[in-house]
Amino acid sequence: MDKDWVKNIVKPFSNPATDVVAGYYAGIPKTVFEKSLIPYVLVMPDKVNPETFLPASRSMAFKKSIWEKAGGFPEKFSNNEDYVFAQRLKKINANIIFENKAVVNWIPRNNLRDAFGMFFRFSLGDGESGILRDKVILLFARYMLVFYFILLTFIERSKSPLYLLGIGFVAYIIWSINKNYKYVNDRRAFYYLPALQFTSDIAVISGSTVGFIKAIRFDKVLGSIKKNKGTVLVIGMYIAAMLTVINRGIPNNSHPFDYFMDEWHQAQAVRSVFTQGTPNVPGSANGSMFHFLLSGLLLIPFMLTGMVNPFAIKSSVASFDMQQRLFEALRLNTLFFGVMSVILVVYIAKKYFRLNPFLISFIFVVNPIWIMLSNYFKYDIALIFWIILAFIFMLRYSVKPSLKNYILAAFVSGLAFSVKLSALPLLAILLTSYVIFAKKIKNNLKQLMAGIFVFLFTFLIFGIPDLLLGKGNIGEYLYDNLIRAPGYVSNYILGTNYINYLFFKGAPTVFGNLLFYLSNVSCLFTIGYLIKSKLKGEMDKRYLLLIISLLFFIISLLILKIEARGNRLLVLLPFMVLFCGIFIEKILKTTNNLKKVIASVLIILCLFQFIETFSWFNLKLKTDLRQSSSDWIRDNIPSKSIIGIENIPIYQFLPDILLKDYYQGDRHISKSVYDYSVINAPVTKLPDFVVVTNEEVAEDYTVSSPKKDLLNILGKEYYQKIYNQELNLDKLGLFRSKLDYYMSGLVQEPLSISVYKKQNTILSKINK
Repeated sequence: MDKDWVKNIVKPFSNPATDVVAGYYAGIPKTVFEKSLIPYVLVMPDKVNPETFLPASRSMAFKKSIWEKAGGFPEKFSNNEDYVFAQRLKKINANIIFENKAVVNWIPRNNLRDAFGMFFRFSLGDGESGILRDKVILLFARYMLVFYFILLTFIERSKSPLYLLGIGFVAYIIWSINKNYKYVNDRRAFYYLPALQFTSDIAVISGSTVGFIKAIRFDKVLGSIKKNKGTVLVIGMYIAAMLTVINRGIPNNSHPFDYFMDEWHQAQAVRSVFTQGTPNVPGSANGSMFHFLLSGLLLIPFMLTGMVNPFAIKSSVASFDMQQRLFEALRLNTLFFGVMSVILVVYIAKKYFRLNPFLISFIFVVNPIWIMLSNYFKYDIALIFWIILAFIFMLRYSVKPSLKNYILAAFVSGLAFSVKLSALPLLAILLTSYVIFAKKIKNNLKQLMAGIFVFLFTFLIFGIPDLLLGKGNIGEYLYDNLIRAPGYVSNYILGTNYINYLFFKGAPTVFGNLLFYLSNVSCLFTIGYLIKSKLKGEMDKRYLLLIISLLFFIISLLILKIEARGNRLLVLLPFMVLFCGIFIEKILKTTNNLKKVIASVLIILCLFQFIETFSWFNLKLKTDLRQSSSDWIRDNIPSKSIIGIENIPIYQFLPDILLKDYYQGDRHISKSVYDYSVINAPVTKLPDFVVVTNEEVAEDYTVSSPKKDLLNILGKEYYQKIYNQELNLDKLGLFRSKLDYYMSGLVQEPLSISVYKKQNTILSKINK
C-alpha cells in the first residue's frame, strides 16, 4: 500500500452519501515481461473512467451497511469474488466514488505459465458466476471467425480465405503491440506483447468455457423450471407436437422426395455447400449461404453417432431409410431453433418489457404459421431466432449505448441477413437504434459507421462468400423473388385487390384471428401510449424501437405484392407477440376492478386461438391424399397403362405410387409398373388416363395456367372423371376457405386428386 493509502481511501466518506470508495492500483514490475503483463491485468491511468470504474479488492473500502445490502463477498466464487461483489453494488445502485490517490501496488507474474494460470482463474470465476463481459464475447467471435475461415478454405477449395486469415493474423499482432507498447517502451515488448495476447486469449476462452459448464447445475436448472412452469409447459407441448409429426411427408419407402419440395431443395443446398462450395446451383435452394453451412455443421453429432451419413445417399430415389433419418435430423435442427426462439422472446419480454412469460410463450407458439412451419427443414424458423437475437442486442445497446454493444448488434444482424435476405430491414432498424439511443449523435458518427461496416462485412463473409469467390449465381434467386413472384398477382382471382386480401384474409389465416387482430389493436394502443408518455416527458424509447421495427418489416413485404404471404409473413411474429403482451399488461394494470373479467375474456380468446391452430395441425395427423389415392390407382388401373402426368412431376402433388414409379423408372433403378406421358403445353394427344391435382385452384382462382388449359382439353375430348378425392377441410372451414388454405402454403397437401379416363369412340359420339 502507498503510505497515505488509508487516509486517502477513507477521505471520501466525509460525504455521508458515499457507500463505496474504489481506490486505484499500480504495477511494480522488475522485468520487461512483467511490465508487458501489467496492461493485460490492470486498468491503465489513461483508460480510467471515474464514472464507471468498479472497485477491486486490491484497493477498496465500503460501509458495512452497503456490504450487508449487497450480500457480502460471495465466498463460493473464490476466483473473482470481488468482481461479483462489485456487480452487485452496481445493481443495487450503490454510490461508488473513485479515488485515484488511494494506490495499492501490485506485483505481476514473471512467466507465461503463471500468467496463463492467472487469466484462466479470472475467466473461470466469471464463467462460474455467470458473468459474460463484452470483451469475452468479442474474443469468442474473433476465434470463431478464424475457425470459419479455415472451414471456408476446405469447403470452397480455395486459398483465398487463408490469405485473408494470414493478413488478419499479422494485423492482430500489430494491434497487440500498438495498443500497449507505450506502457512498456522496450524493443523486447515486440515479442512479449503478442505472446501475452495469445496466452490471454487461450486462457480466457478455455477458462470461460469451463466456468460456464461448471455453472450449469441441476438445482439451478430445476429452480429455473419451477420459476417458469408455464413457459416450460408450452415448450414441452411444442416439442411433443413436432415430434409427433416429424416423419410426415419425408422420403420413405413409399415415395421419393419430400411432400414439401422446398424442404428437399433446402437439404440439397446443404449438400451443395459442402460438395460444391455454394447453394446457388440448379436443384438446390438458392440464396445466402450461412444457414446451410450451419445446418451441415449441426449434422456432425448425428454423423459421429452413425445415425446419418449424407454422403451415402447417391440418388434422390434410393437409400430411403437413410434419407428418412437425414430429414428427421434436419427437422430437429429446425426444432432446436424454434425452442431457442421461444426462450429468447420470453427473455425479451421479462427483461426489457416486464411482461408475463407464460402469456408471451403461448401466443408466440400457438398460432398456425409457427406450428406448421416448425415441422419443416427450412430457414424460416432459424431466421426468426437470429432476428430475435439481433433485437436483443439492440435492446442491450439501448441500456448501454457503447461502441462494443453497437458492433455486437450489427454483427448478429449481419448473421440474420446471412440466413435469409428478407432480414434486410434489420439494417434500417440498426440505424434507427443509433439515432434513438446514441449519445451525442453528431459527434459519435464513428460508432454508426463501424456498425454499418460490421453488418455488411458479416454478410459478405458469412452470407455470400461463395459469390465473392466466383461460385454459384444468385441472379435467378433475386429475379424470382423480386421480379417474377410479385408479377403473379395479376393471375390470381382473389375477389378483391391483393392488399385487401393479404390484410383481411392472408395474415389472419397464418397468424390466427386472435393474434392478428389483437396485435393490430395492441400496436395502435402502444402508439397512443407513446404519444401520451412523450407529452409527459417520460417516453420509453424501446417501445418506439419496437414499433419502427415492425413497420420496417411490413414495408419490406409490400414490395413482394401477393407473394407477401405464407412463410414470408413469419418475420412479423416476434413483434406482434410483444405488442400483444404490452397491451394486455397495460390493460390489466389500469383496470384493477375488471381484472377478473378481462382475464376470463382473455382465456376464452386464447382457447379460440388454440382451436384454430389445432384445426391446422390436425391436417398433419390425417392420411395424406397422395397415400389414399395410391391404393385406388393400384387396384383400379391395369399395369402397363399409359398415365398422363403434368410437368414438372415432382411439383404436381402426384400420388405416391406414381411419383416413385415414374422417377425410379426414369433413373433406371427399377422397372416401371406403368408407362407415362409427361404433358407439356401445348397439348396435342393425351393418353387414356390423366391424373390432375388441385384442379379447383386452376379453375376458380387463376386467370390462366397450363393446368387450366389441360382441364379444358379434357372436357372437349370427353374424358370422364373416374376418381376424385378432396381434402377434408370441415374443421378448417370454420375459419378459412380453400383459397385461404392454398395461398397460405402452411400445409403441403393437395386440395384434390382426380383421375380422368378417356371414353370409348361410340360413347364419345353419343355424348357429342
